[in-house]
Amino acid sequence: MISYKELDEMSDAFACALIDLGVKKGDRVSLYLQNIPQFIIGQFGIWKSGGIIVPLNPMYREKELTYYFRDASVKVLVCMESLYGEMIRKVAKETGVEHVITTSELDFLDPKSPPPSILKGVEKIKGLESLDFMNLIEKYRGKVPPEVKLSPQDVAYLTYTSGTTGPPKGAMNSHGNVAFNSEVYRHCWKLTPSDRMLGAAPFFHVTGMVGHIGTCIASGTPLILFYRFDPKTTFQMIEKWKATCTIAAITVLLH
Repeated sequence: MISYKELDEMSDAFACALIDLGVKKGDRVSLYLQNIPQFIIGQFGIWKSGGIIVPLNPMYREKELTYYFRDASVKVLVCMESLYGEMIRKVAKETGVEHVITTSELDFLDPKSPPPSILKGVEKIKGLESLDFMNLIEKYRGKVPPEVKLSPQDVAYLTYTSGTTGPPKGAMNSHGNVAFNSEVYRHCWKLTPSDRMLGAAPFFHVTGMVGHIGTCIASGTPLILFYRFDPKTTFQMIEKWKATCTIAAITVLLH
């Protein structure tokens, strides 16, 4: 479990790391991750550094990533170790990504407990030509980034449309948009810290970013993470953590 205090401290550390890597207000940092704690830590660390988040679907491959990295002018990429390889190295180099930070989906799991079935066979990968997320957190732990002046009009997320009628376009979601819609969810559901939100929607989608992360931050509600949607794992998480609410696509609810 991660407390909100720990989230604040770790995102401070990550912000300091990004600033030392040259990230400044308005720079784009991409999160190429599943629903793991590093996404949330990374998100608030990016905002604290003044950066703009470019969330990308972990299913994307070379063609899509090349387009998004170039179109958004991504400066730093945060991705899972399991997604890092020749493809990422090649695309990052060709598109001008200056730094790649990798992390493992196992990093925040209890080492004394068996991993969930959805992560069966996953192992930490050593010797990658990248920066390590957890090492950066430890290196900068205890440090606080200088305050960045952000207004409600400043862009928080650069999310991309599906490209149904043409090339995908970056939608600018402002901090004001995110805060307002998070408050709408909190108010409509009457959420309190005694509730428990099941993180069923993907964080790389605006539904997960606002309906889960933003809403839980606004209400102080705990957020239950479980990598990505899987029916068996979902029921296990509901039973274990006594989830009281969630938001998800209709196809998820039909399962």
